[in-house]
Amino acid sequence: MVFRDVNDGTTLTPGVATGSDAPVALTTLGVTFGAERDAVAATVGSARTESGRLGSVERGTVVRYLPVASAAEPTAVGRVEYAVRVDERALPAASRDSLTLYRATGEGWRRLDTRTNASADRLRASADGVSSLAVVALTPGRVEVVATTQPPDWARRGYEASVTATVANPGDRAATRTLSVTVDGTGVANRTVTVAPGQRRNVTLSFPARSGTVAVGGVEAGSMSVGGGTAARTTAGASGPGFGAAGAAVALLVAAALARTRRR
Repeated sequence: MVFRDVNDGTTLTPGVATGSDAPVALTTLGVTFGAERDAVAATVGSARTESGRLGSVERGTVVRYLPVASAAEPTAVGRVEYAVRVDERALPAASRDSLTLYRATGEGWRRLDTRTNASADRLRASADGVSSLAVVALTPGRVEVVATTQPPDWARRGYEASVTATVANPGDRAATRTLSVTVDGTGVANRTVTVAPGQRRNVTLSFPARSGTVAVGGVEAGSMSVGGGTAARTTAGASGPGFGAAGAAVALLVAAALARTRRR
């Protein structure tokens, strides 16, 4: 297609006939121009399953690639509105809500903010240039607890303990989850975390120390006990007087001094 006699700020939205019977097709290419030109040409190809020289989209499952090209310099194009028709034949294992559009750039594929018009089987998105598109089915994100540290063996009653959970999101979209710390099945603390697609991170959760089996998000971390008075042993993960290597060293020095005093 050729856009002729365009001016700065002019918007032209011709229909696109290429691939009208295909399960996936570009139906609208609306261009708002950023400079005056006698003619601007754009080429739209039929949907295909291979990306060719562009490389593959790294995330999600590609439904189709849509070749789109223009020789116009970037300053000639201000804004582009894309509309892509996707019918049920292209969705054997994906729901329409999972679809999004990606656009090819010089730095790889960039995800577009995609709007879904379910009644008309259309995906719509805006971009700052004319280039090839990809229709991609993204897996919903979810936060999984994949590992935890061991809670402290012992903590003094009235103080806090902590446990660190490793969480991951194997999906293609960001996900948020409220993680619960339980002791013998009773909730004692919560923390809400958001994990980006494909990300893995560590989250530390503090909770009131109590005896029992500690779990984070349903994943068992280990057991701990709680008591009053001075601990016979100390571990990491508990806060308050009497914990840590420094506290243990001081206690030994005091005990030694008292023993010498008694011998005198």
